[in-house]
Amino acid sequence: MDKISPVLITSPCQRSGTTLLVRLLNSASNSLIYGENAANDIFFLVNQLTHRKLFLSIDKNQRDALLQSMLNGHLNQWIPDLLPNVDDYLESMEKAFLSHIQFFQEYAKKENRNVWGVKQPGWTGGNINVFRGCLPDSKVIYIYRDIEACIKSAKGIQMINSFDEAKMFLQAYLESYNTVMQLPESDKLLKIAFNDIVEKPIEIISKIAAFTGAKGIDQNILKIKVNTYFGDARSPESNDGYISPVELSLDEKNLIKEAKGNMFFHS
Repeated sequence: MDKISPVLITSPCQRSGTTLLVRLLNSASNSLIYGENAANDIFFLVNQLTHRKLFLSIDKNQRDALLQSMLNGHLNQWIPDLLPNVDDYLESMEKAFLSHIQFFQEYAKKENRNVWGVKQPGWTGGNINVFRGCLPDSKVIYIYRDIEACIKSAKGIQMINSFDEAKMFLQAYLESYNTVMQLPESDKLLKIAFNDIVEKPIEIISKIAAFTGAKGIDQNILKIKVNTYFGDARSPESNDGYISPVELSLDEKNLIKEAKGNMFFHS
């Protein structure tokens, strides 16, 4: 099996710019970044594999001994949780899970796009560590945006419709941001501020291209704002694929001020 080397694009929360990065990378001639359905597959598989390895390592010897005892004819014992040899079982699971992840890579290659990946907002530092533990040749781009801009955009698309929803949104932001920003940058982890893409696009796009290997990223992608499906019924402005942000209430502004005080690293 070839090395599996996806690029994960993630962020503290939705409305942070992950889809913008997907559009930029997919404008390159050799890059194919899939969306959140594909990311969900990979997230489930790497987490399930990691969980099973940890869980079965606790009593591996007892399980194998129970199997052998049963195979030797000792059937008058409690065996509701019988498994094959644990090492063989985990090896088979890993091959099956990685085979599905490999499919995404092979499909991209079939389309002559050797740089591939997935995008999904909201991953924490722990999620990223599990991902990289199962896929050591993977890379991660973490794009982070000002909390206030994220909330305004989320309100505009009716992702946030109440103060309590805004509070939960911010809690998820902080859980991701505070854990990921503590991870050291390397040739496998690139952190990008959304505002930097807007203010110095040539520099940041060059950095993204060097990090991923994507060739010929089209900077003109930045000229068109897209943050929803065309024809989205939630706003009359969605006819052009964009829904404007909505201003915050005083309570929401105070909530954001409090949240910024709990950020380990200030953007």
